[in-house]
Formats: sequence, structure tokens, C-alpha cells
Amino acid sequence: MRSIRSQWGNYFGIEVDSRGRSEGLTLMWDKAMEVTLLSYSMHHIDVVVRWSPQEQEWCFTGIYG
Repeated sequence: MRSIRSQWGNYFGIEVDSRGRSEGLTLMWDKAMEVTLLSYSMHHIDVVVRWSPQEQEWCFTGIYG
């Protein structure tokens, strides 16, 4: 996962390492966005996203199951 992120350059990301046969999870976003990590496990990543300081924030949860 880190090799993919290094190729994209202008992005931040959260990575959850793989276990066993799973591939792990990665969430990537543009550095201009504000993303706050709420929680994560090997099955989910939960964040709050704000496009800019003037915008309303919203929640995003990515699930792998």
C-alpha cells in the first residue's frame, strides 16, 4: 500500500496493514482537504471530512468485510 501512495505524491493517507490473506485498507485524500481520523480496525476506517474551512464537515466510513 505504501508503494501506491508514494507514486501519487500530493496526497495524504491512512493505511491499515493486512493480516493473513486480506490486502489491508487504504484511504487517500488530497492534501488541501481536512480529514480527521475517528477510528479504524482491520475492517473499517471512519473519518470526518471537510473540503475547506468554510464548508460543512461530513462523515465517511469505508468498510471491508
